[in-house]
Amino acid sequence: MNASKLSAFSGAALLVALIASPSALSQSFTFDFTSAGMTAVGTFDVTDGVAMDGTINVSGVPIEATPGTFTTAAGTLIPGTGVITDPNGDDLTFDNVVSLSQNPLLNGNGLAFASGHIANNEYQTAINLFGNGPGSYGLFVGMGPGEYVYNQSNGPLIVTEIPEPSIYAAVIGAAALALAFTCGRRRTAY
Repeated sequence: MNASKLSAFSGAALLVALIASPSALSQSFTFDFTSAGMTAVGTFDVTDGVAMDGTINVSGVPIEATPGTFTTAAGTLIPGTGVITDPNGDDLTFDNVVSLSQNPLLNGNGLAFASGHIANNEYQTAINLFGNGPGSYGLFVGMGPGEYVYNQSNGPLIVTEIPEPSIYAAVIGAAALALAFTCGRRRTAY
């Protein structure tokens, strides 16, 4: 076997090994939650069935102190499992477990997002997105002090996977390798 054929064979074998090998890379997702009152959009990254990073933006959050007035809320994913609290004293239990093959893909504890860290596990804004049952999800938003928002709403959740750039790189690499192999074969055939 000459050097060019060996090189092409080695490159092809490496490409197959890279594509076929399982990895612990995270999968990234976007989500949309819509209910009769609030809507939320965001992202989360899942590694081994656990959300590790993410963000959420919620609109249409009613303010209790001034009925008929709405505000927005935002937060980043709180990693791990546990309980977070808002200034109203609402405790939100979360585990960040994401079961991609289940419906609902979030359990009753769900994901915790927060912003405005006060102390320990207390946050100015605490948001919990969780599963109720097949096709049904809940969204809780607690904010304070001053606004004292406490609202829970139920509705569907649409989750979309964001393609990994490595997939595109693998496809482009395979095409380049095939082109190099084809060009190499033509030169040796003459």
